[in-house]
Amino acid sequence: MTDREVCQCFLKSLKDPRYNLMVIVPFKDFSQLFTMGEDIDLQTKEMNKSSFN
Repeated sequence: MTDREVCQCFLKSLKDPRYNLMVIVPFKDFSQLFTMGEDIDLQTKEMNKSSFN
């Protein structure tokens, strides 16, 4: 499986809001895509925490 195919499979597995945030960003390889996904996941969790305060 090529890096491009891995990235496409990973993106297809995401649910909103992560997918909408990641689909517009060009990625060079899977590690870059994965790092971006972790950053978005952390930001999403932080937004959810702040809404409960």
